[in-house]
Amino acid sequence: MIAVAIVGILLAVAIPSYQSYRVKSYYASAASDIRNLSLFEHSFYSDHQEYVAVVPSDKGADGVISKNVTLNNGSTELFEIRSLTPDVQIVVNIDGTRQYANFGAYHPGGDQILAIENDFSEFRKTDKSGTLVSADVPAATAANDLASWAKY
Repeated sequence: MIAVAIVGILLAVAIPSYQSYRVKSYYASAASDIRNLSLFEHSFYSDHQEYVAVVPSDKGADGVISKNVTLNNGSTELFEIRSLTPDVQIVVNIDGTRQYANFGAYHPGGDQILAIENDFSEFRKTDKSGTLVSADVPAATAANDLASWAKY
C-alpha cells in the first residue's frame, strides 16, 4: 500500500513536469525554425533586396519550402529552404515594397505563436489554438508591429 502511494506521488509530480518539458520543446522548435527562416530570408534579401512572403501551405510535409518567386524587377528566383521542422507551421508577412518582414511560427502541440520582425531581434509571443494562418501574424511595416505581444 505504501508502495502504491509512493508511485502515485511520483506520477503526480512527473507527469506535469514531462508535459511542461514537451511544450517547451515545441516552443524551441518554433523558435529554431523562425531563426533558420529569418537567416535564409536575410540572405535572400542581401542578394535581391526584398523579402519573400510565406504562407503555411508553402511548407511541405517534409519541412521544405520550395517555390519560384517573381521579384520586383520581374525576374524569377527559386526560394528554397530545407532546414525546417515538419510539424512547425510557418508564416512570413511582408509589406507592399517587400522591405519589411514579420516571421511567425506555431507548433500545434503548444498554445502560443512565436514571432520576430526583420528589424527587431527579440522574440514575441501571443496565445493561439488551431491552425496558423497568415492573419495571425501582423502585417509588416517599418514600425514595431509586435509591440502588443508579450516578450518570449
